[in-house]
Amino acid sequence: MEQSLFKELLAQNIQSCSYAFDAITEENSGSRLNENTASVRTMQVKSLLQLSAQPNREQPATPKQL
Repeated sequence: MEQSLFKELLAQNIQSCSYAFDAITEENSGSRLNENTASVRTMQVKSLLQLSAQPNREQPATPKQL
C-alpha cells in the first residue's frame, strides 16, 4: 500500500512540476526570482548533476511509466 501511495504522490508531483518546467524556454532560462537567487538554468544543471552523482539509484518515473 505504501509503495502505491508513493507512486501516486510522485506522479502528482511530476504532473504539477511539468507545468512550470514546460514553460521554461531558452529565452527565459536565465531569469531569476531576484538578484540573490540562482537562474532557472543553474537549478536545472544542479539537479541533473545530483541525479547523475548518485550511483545505483533508479531514475524517477515519468507519468507515462507510472
